[in-house]
Parts: sequence; structure tokens; C-alpha cells
Amino acid sequence: MLVSLPKTFWCNKKTQLSKENKIWLSYSSSKKYNGSEPAFFNISNDVWCQKLLNNWEGVLREIEGNGDKSFVSYFNNTFSNKESQWKFIPLRMWGVEYSKNAASFPFTKSLIEEIPFVASASFSKLEPETKIKKHTGDSNIMYRVHIPLIVPGSLPECGFKVLDESVSWELGSAFAFCDAFEHEAWNNTKMDRVVLILDIIRPEFHDKYIWYRAQILATLWVQFAFQKSNLHNKFPIFVRVFVMKVLGVFALLYIPFHNFLGRIYSRKIK
Repeated sequence: MLVSLPKTFWCNKKTQLSKENKIWLSYSSSKKYNGSEPAFFNISNDVWCQKLLNNWEGVLREIEGNGDKSFVSYFNNTFSNKESQWKFIPLRMWGVEYSKNAASFPFTKSLIEEIPFVASASFSKLEPETKIKKHTGDSNIMYRVHIPLIVPGSLPECGFKVLDESVSWELGSAFAFCDAFEHEAWNNTKMDRVVLILDIIRPEFHDKYIWYRAQILATLWVQFAFQKSNLHNKFPIFVRVFVMKVLGVFALLYIPFHNFLGRIYSRKIK
């Protein structure tokens, strides 16, 4: 079952899809997101959600089988209060396939490939006494889904907050939230917390999915390059938009080329 949340959390999809939705990208916006979505989406009736929840223990076995060797520090280490204690294993990042990592998680990879419009997929580990600072995510175009795998505790010690609403991770449950709203996470226990995170594009944004994906990937490149100085946030908005679109065109070419090389690599290691 899903995490028990007040009914006010759940987005009515029929109502939401009847409205005109505009893409919001944090990198190219000067204002906080003020969309009409609630903090959390109702994904309980989605077939892919039930598929993931029915198989979460198989995904956990792959994590346990690989140990900690595949985890690396999150690319932007300014987000956590303890540098290098928020770690992840990227399987897919805005269309870019991490073939070497995916080869170590064949069961998880097979589950993800059955879900349409998955832009990103990764394992996220929050080590003991670590907090992910309050921040605004990349965009409003996706459901950011958490599938808990290792949960060391519940609120108030360990939890997740979007706007003013806090929830606990629960094994065998899932939640999806709007990444455009401010959110934070914390693990004040003595054990690791591990979840599988998926970015699944919302239906109202499917028409330009490939271009949106490329633009967001481009903004991640910029954030990585300037994470220490934070210089990119001082660029005027029109400069950010220009940079995002130019690099977005490059990303459109880069993604299929990178994935083609990854498929060659995958064949060699079989």
C-alpha cells in the first residue's frame, strides 16, 4: 500500500490534466514555483507503481549483493550538510544511460525498462546523521518517485518534507512528489537510508519529452561546473536561457551517442 497521507496531498489527475500546464525549469526562472499541484501525487492506481512495489525486495537483494562499492558522492555535494555522505548510483540520468552500473543491477534495469517515459533512475543513500538541505528541484515536468529499500527509522528522526508536509519512508510503500517545490530530507539515525528514485514524465508533458529532457541535462552540466563558486546563479535570466538552449542542442546529440557507446560496452561484457 502507499504511504498513508491526508487526502489533501493527492492530486486529482483528471482535474490537473484538464488545465494548461507550462514547463517550469529552476535554472531559467527567477521566481519560486507557484504551480497548482499539491506536494504529493497519487500514483496508487498506476500499473508501474504496483509493479515496483511488488518487486522491491528483489531490487533490495541487488543492492545488498553489490554492497557499497557502486555508490559515489552526489555530483553536487553542496546540497548535504556533510560532504560526500549523500551518495547515489545513477542508472539513467535524463536520458543518459549508465550501462556499467545498470549491468550490476539487471533485475532493477528490467523493471525500469517496462515503465514508459522514465527520464532518470538512481539509487540514493543518505548516510547516518546527514541532511539534504532545503532546495528547489529541476522542474515540474515529472513525478519524482521514491521506492524505499532500507529505512532506518521514521519521523521525526528520519523523513522527507515537501513545502510544509512531512512523511516517513515505509518499506513496501511509495510516494511521488512535485520536484519543483522546495523539499528536504534527513536521516538522524545511526544507519543508512536507501531508496530507488525515478523521474517519470507527467502525461501533459509527453509531447516535448525529448527536448525537455535535454534542457534539464544541460542545466545539470552547468550546475556541476559551477557548484563551488555558484557563479551561474549570478547570470542574468536571458543568459541562463541562452546557455540552457545551446547546451540543450548539444545534449540532444550527446544522449544517443553516449547510449550507443554504452550498448557496445554492454555487448562486450556479456
